[in-house]
Amino acid sequence: MKTNKLFSIVSLMLFAVLAASAVSAVPTIDRVEVDDTQLNENQVNYLSVETGSQVTVDIWLTSNEDNDNIRVEAFITGSDDNDDVSAKTSLFSVEDNATYKKSLTLTLPQTADEDRYSLRVIVSDRNGDEIVQNYNLVLDEPRHDLAIEDVIFYPNGNVQAGQAFLSTVRLENFGQKDENDVKVMVSIPELGISATDYINEIESDDEESTEEMYMRIPSTAKTGTYQVKIDVWYNDGHDTLSKSMSVDVDALPPAPAPVVQVPVTPVTPVVAEKSMLRSVLEGVLLVLVGLLVIVAIILGVSKLSSNE
Repeated sequence: MKTNKLFSIVSLMLFAVLAASAVSAVPTIDRVEVDDTQLNENQVNYLSVETGSQVTVDIWLTSNEDNDNIRVEAFITGSDDNDDVSAKTSLFSVEDNATYKKSLTLTLPQTADEDRYSLRVIVSDRNGDEIVQNYNLVLDEPRHDLAIEDVIFYPNGNVQAGQAFLSTVRLENFGQKDENDVKVMVSIPELGISATDYINEIESDDEESTEEMYMRIPSTAKTGTYQVKIDVWYNDGHDTLSKSMSVDVDALPPAPAPVVQVPVTPVTPVVAEKSMLRSVLEGVLLVLVGLLVIVAIILGVSKLSSNE
């Protein structure tokens, strides 16, 4: 009985030593900061960081032994799976009793609510050993924050030079405040054309679209791809956002060459000249024959008179 109990104690001690040895293969996490603000594990950490912005996560590690296959990962998760973002280092080496700092850049989700974030930091190696620490985050939601949600062109794809080009812009308000008199301009700077529309109000956590904005592609536009710029002014013009897209323009086909009329000098056919000359000669001949007949008659009458 005592032997079994002693065996159990030794087994537990051996397991604990092996577990400690396995854990020691991965560096421990000493400190985690987000944009120079130190975080406390399993506590609520209030950060003056707005949703939708980029943050730098700094992690300090201390190694317990040499290891050539260490990786650090950071995850920020929200209430929605689409809110999750992550970043990780490539594999790196550590030496026993050395301290290291690793930095990762994450883009905070723009769509999640301000109190629904958590940061998870994982230090692991190739053998599957890892250390995990979790931090609860509460972030500032910006007072004014619009985003260009969608842009629709008509025609979509190619547009002919000289043809109408329509565009509709949809905006979403991620800020705390409603936005009034939002100005939206769509332009093709290279062609010198633009169109502007105003959205009267976009409520917080809502979205609105502009009316169709009309532009006409110049008839002289050459075939090519042109930049379409979308500019938005809001918060009484204090804040702006922009987006660039593109449209393909087909030039008008070349106009047909004009027909040149070449003046032609009329040429009288030789056959026609001969025919006219013949008619004249025949007329003269008939006159002569007629004269001869008359002369013969006169001579005949004169001779008859003489005989009598």
